[in-house]
Amino acid sequence: MGELDPLLINFLKLDGSNADQNIDIGAWDFITTGDLFASNLTLTNNLTVNGDILANDTLFFSEDTTYIKRSAFIPIRWQFVTNRNMQWSADDIDMVATGDMTVTSDGDTTFSSTAGNIVFQANGAGNSIDFSSENGSVTVNSAMADTDILLYNTNKLLMSIIGDVDGINFFDDVSITGSVSSTNYISDVATGTSPYACTSTTLNTNLNADMLDGKHVGTSGNTIPLLDGVNDWSGVQEFQTNVKLQFRDTGIFIHSNVDGELTVEADTLLTLGVAGDTELGDGTERDIKPNTTLKINLGNVSKQFNDAHIGGDMIFYNDGGGLCFGSCSGYEMGWVQALAQNTWYNVSDAGFIDGSFNNVTHDGSGELSVVTSGIYKVNVSLDFEADAANKHVEIGFEVSNSGSAETEGIVCSETKFANEEHCISTTALLDLPAGATVELCIRTTDAGNPTVTVDCVNLNCVQIGGT
Repeated sequence: MGELDPLLINFLKLDGSNADQNIDIGAWDFITTGDLFASNLTLTNNLTVNGDILANDTLFFSEDTTYIKRSAFIPIRWQFVTNRNMQWSADDIDMVATGDMTVTSDGDTTFSSTAGNIVFQANGAGNSIDFSSENGSVTVNSAMADTDILLYNTNKLLMSIIGDVDGINFFDDVSITGSVSSTNYISDVATGTSPYACTSTTLNTNLNADMLDGKHVGTSGNTIPLLDGVNDWSGVQEFQTNVKLQFRDTGIFIHSNVDGELTVEADTLLTLGVAGDTELGDGTERDIKPNTTLKINLGNVSKQFNDAHIGGDMIFYNDGGGLCFGSCSGYEMGWVQALAQNTWYNVSDAGFIDGSFNNVTHDGSGELSVVTSGIYKVNVSLDFEADAANKHVEIGFEVSNSGSAETEGIVCSETKFANEEHCISTTALLDLPAGATVELCIRTTDAGNPTVTVDCVNLNCVQIGGT
């Protein structure tokens, strides 16, 4: 098509006093060097306007080859202003401005593409694209599948809502390459479809979510536990091998080094506190043992276990293990002593030899010393002879060099003949403090100072209780 003469263009330029006039361009290309004012404007071909387009009623463009252009060499604001409705309808709609682009309507504003793309583009730094409607709506839609609505701007895109308007609606996917700022983001998609998706795994600071992976925070049930809450764990918590739970410092751990094994570590003290009973085992015979020999003690001097009820065997291993015990013996020692009446004498001789010991020591002369306090069962047996007949000879246990025998354990034997060998033994339960000594002592209750010879002695003690 040809172009209208500029004089005809100026003739067709109508101002507000001719607001009831219509302009029907028909099949002509239309070019103006200034603003275009019209009551109604209908265009079936191309329109180039070097000023602003203003209409009092309707701007209607409907043609496959319709293009609305603004001359690039005139750097002033490009405006479409109407008091009624504006419609653009074509296979492709391109609106390009070198400055700001503003579309303003008191009624509805519709951009509709039946087959192609819709593009709004504002070129130049600091320029904007602004759609505004006082009382109606702004609608941009594409009727064909796989067509795009493109908004280009080097600085910012403004979508203004003025007056009693519900909001801005997008009826298809929206792709924005820059940032989006808003007071609220609201999704009304039904449950079953994710309302939000992102590619980045970078931390989003200050994101306050009500749920995490579909779970609420709580202290019981199928929830995410609170670190400072009293949590009621109702499910099975499963950890992989070699996972360590560390508490407070580097010296406290609960972990599983081997599948099926649980290790609890504490640098100084591990306390298991329960209000009721503690049960070990699962009905099958199991072992409770240290990981290395001689590395665990049950109780100590200041803290002991109470009663021990054992239904099976108690077996001790290693030399010196078991209860506290000690022994010594003398063989053919020939210890000789003239006995004054009612005087106790300790049977002390270098001929005594060591026996077996655990927390009991021997001085090498027949005196045993206990390391741990407790009730000890003390036993002695010996053979002796006296140089006189009919003499009463008594034996017993002297504790810590007291000078006399303990009452418990004293026994008596009478010589029938002189120099005749006699065998005698005794036993006693003695309460011995730690460090106490115990040894065999002997006396006669008769006068005459008989001489007694002791040849063989066996002395031992074993702790059977506490004190």
